[in-house]
Amino acid sequence: MNPRTTYLLGGVFLAMLVLVALAVFWGPATPEQGRYVFPTWHGSTAVDANPADSVVRVRIERSEPATETIEFVREGEGGSWRVQAPFVTPADNFSVGSMVRAIVEARREDDRDVTGSVTSLGLDKPVATVTLTDANGTERPLKVGRTLPGATTQQAAVESSDRAGKPVIVAKRDIADIFKPLSALRDRALVASTETDIDFFELGDGKKGPVSLRKKDGRWRYVAPDLGPADTGDSSAQNQPGAPGDVGSILREIVALRVEQAGEKAGDRNDFVADAVKDAAEHGLDSAKGRVLRLKVERAETVKVEGGTSEAKVKTVTLLVGLDKKAEIKPEGKDAGGPWAGYPAMVEGSASVARVPAKPVEALLKLLDGPDMLRDRALTRLSAEPDVIEIRNGLGSFELIRPSAGTWQVWKADAKAPLAADSGAVASLIEAFRKERVSFVEGDPKAKEKELDLDRPADKQVSVTFRVAGVLADGSKPEEKKEGAVAKPKIREAKPDAVIVFGKRMGEEVAAKRVWGDDSALVKAGKGLLDTAEQGALAYLEKKLPPLAASTADLAGDALAVAVTQAEGAVELAREAKDKPWAFSQPADRKTIPVGTDAAKNLIAALNSLPVRRWIAEQPNAAQLEQFGLAKPRLSVSVTLPGKEGKKENAGVEFGSDIADKGEVYARVSGNDRVFATDKAALVPLQGPLEDRVPFAAMDPKKVAHLKVTGDRKSTRLNSSHANISYAVFCLK
Repeated sequence: MNPRTTYLLGGVFLAMLVLVALAVFWGPATPEQGRYVFPTWHGSTAVDANPADSVVRVRIERSEPATETIEFVREGEGGSWRVQAPFVTPADNFSVGSMVRAIVEARREDDRDVTGSVTSLGLDKPVATVTLTDANGTERPLKVGRTLPGATTQQAAVESSDRAGKPVIVAKRDIADIFKPLSALRDRALVASTETDIDFFELGDGKKGPVSLRKKDGRWRYVAPDLGPADTGDSSAQNQPGAPGDVGSILREIVALRVEQAGEKAGDRNDFVADAVKDAAEHGLDSAKGRVLRLKVERAETVKVEGGTSEAKVKTVTLLVGLDKKAEIKPEGKDAGGPWAGYPAMVEGSASVARVPAKPVEALLKLLDGPDMLRDRALTRLSAEPDVIEIRNGLGSFELIRPSAGTWQVWKADAKAPLAADSGAVASLIEAFRKERVSFVEGDPKAKEKELDLDRPADKQVSVTFRVAGVLADGSKPEEKKEGAVAKPKIREAKPDAVIVFGKRMGEEVAAKRVWGDDSALVKAGKGLLDTAEQGALAYLEKKLPPLAASTADLAGDALAVAVTQAEGAVELAREAKDKPWAFSQPADRKTIPVGTDAAKNLIAALNSLPVRRWIAEQPNAAQLEQFGLAKPRLSVSVTLPGKEGKKENAGVEFGSDIADKGEVYARVSGNDRVFATDKAALVPLQGPLEDRVPFAAMDPKKVAHLKVTGDRKSTRLNSSHANISYAVFCLK
C-alpha cells in the first residue's frame, strides 16, 4: 500500500476517535440518566451526591385536593424545613424531605413517546405545579397533568424545566406526596421530638407552680422549688411499688404532647384544629379567661449556619394547654377505635391550635399538684462503680480501696500494708446503699440535725463515704519502688460523690444525712443499713485462712509431728524426717500400733482447708475468749515443722464452743488473736482415728489357700448356721 494512503487512513481513524470522544463527553445523557424527569440534576459523578439535598425551597400550586398554594423553605442545605405559606409553622422534616427526594428521583415510566396535545394531557391547566429552588437560586418547575386513563397503575403526564415541550409519563404513586393535605406535612411534635433534646422544663397554671427542673452535667435537679436532685430513673436505685415517678417518665409525657392524627385520609381525625387564630379565648387558651397550663421547654437544636457547618443552639418553646376545653371524641364506624380525650394546645407566638392527648397533660398536672414527686429518693446515687469506700463507726475507721485494675483491699488506720478483701462483701455493701430508698425529713435543717443526733463531731459519727474514680494513678517510677513494699494508693482530694451520715434510730428506721457533692438532705432509711455501717473491717476481710506456717507452703510434706489435743488427752504422731514413716509418740500405749498410711496427710489437709464462714473478733479480751470457749479450747490441732536454722516451728488451730443454731464453732489460728467461725462438720476429719485400720494390709489375697473362723455365735451375731467364731486363721500357699 502506498505510504501516503496509509497516512491518510490513519489520520481519518484518529479523527473518528476524537469525534467519538467528543460525542461521549458532550453528547446526550446515558439511557438511565435520560429516564429522569430532571436529567440534568443527575449528571454528577460523585458517588455520595444527593441532588435533593441542594433544594432549599418548594412551592406547590395545586387544584387537588383543593385549590391552594403551599410553600416550604429550609434553613440552608441540610437544615430544618418549615411551612412558609399559607402560614408559618414547623414542617415534618422527614415527610417534606421524602417528597422532595421523590420529585428529584422521579423517572419516566417507559420509553414511549407521549402522544396527545398539551390540552389532552392536562398540561395547559396543570393540576399541580411544583417549583424546586436550589441554594444557588436556580428554579426548576414541574407541571403535573391529569391522571391518564387505561393504565394498570395510575399515571400522569409531567413536564419539567429540563424537558420543556417534551412531556413524559410517570407513575402517579411516585409523585403522590405532592397531593397530600398540608396537615400531613406539618411537624406533629409541638414541644420536642425526643426526651434527650430537653434540658429544662417549667410548669405553671397561674395558681400553682412554677415547678421547674434543669439538667446540668448529665444530672437533673430542681430549680423551683429548691428540692435538690431529681430522680433520673437510673436502675441502680430500685423503685418500690407505688413510688413516685422519675424525670424520664415526665420527659416522655412532654414528648407525647403531639398531634396524634393529621387527617391524612378522608374521615380521619385531624388534630390540627385551626390556624390564623385571632381569639385564643375561643379555644380556652387565654389565661385571663380560663385555666391554662403553661409548659416552657428549652431544647437542644442543631442548625445549619453560613458555610454549611452545623451549630448547636438552645431553643425555647412554650406550649399553652386549655384545661377548661377538654374534648371527648367518640369515633364512629366499626374500625374507628375507642373514645379519645384531648385538650386544645397552642405554641406561644403562633396562631395555630392543635389537640393533644389528655394522658400526658394529666401526668403534668400531677407534678404541679405534688412538686416533690420527682425528688431523688435514692440514698446513694453514683455515676459509676466506686473505687474508694471509707467507713467510720464506733470500732474506728478503715477504707476499702480498689487500685486500678486490681482487687479490693482493706486498709486500716495507720496500716503499713493492706489486707485482702472479700469482693462479694464489698459488692453487697454497695448494692445495699444503692437500692435503699428514703423518705425526707421536713423542717428547719439545723434544728432537725440536732434533734436526730446528726450534728455530732466526725469522730463520733457513723458514716460511709463513696468515691468514684477516687484512686489516683501511680506516678512513681519503677526504680523508686522498694521490693516487697506495698504503698497505699493516693486518693483524690475532691469532694466525695456521696457521704451518708447516720443518726438516731427510730423504730424500724434510722435518721441520716445524705450529702451528694454540694447537695444535702435529711432523710430516713431502713435501720438495717445502720447495722451494716456499724460493722468493722472484719466484715470485709477475705474469708480465707492465711497460711498456717510462714516457713513452708507444703505443710503436710514438711511436717515432723502432728498433735490432736482434747479433754481426754493428746494423741501425737511423729517421724524422724519427712521421708520416714509416721509412728505414735503419745500416748505410750499406742506406740506399737501402726499409723494409717495417709492418716497424717489427711489430717493436715483438713486443717489447712478449714472454711471461714465469717470473722468474729479482731483482738478478743479475756471475757470474750471465755465466751467463745477459747480460753480453754476443747480441741486443738498442731503441726511441728523443721523451721529455719534448725529452730522448730509450731502451727495449728484451736477450736472453742458451738455457735447456737448455726452448725458452727469458734476457732482461731494458734498464735493469732483473730477469731473466726467455721463449720462444725469440719472437725470430724480432725478427730478421726489415726491408727492403721487394716490389720492384714501387707497380705496378698491371691495367696490365701485356707480360712478358718471359730467363735461364739451370740457375741458375733452371725447366722445361726455358724457354730463358733474366735479368730480367723489363714494358711498361705
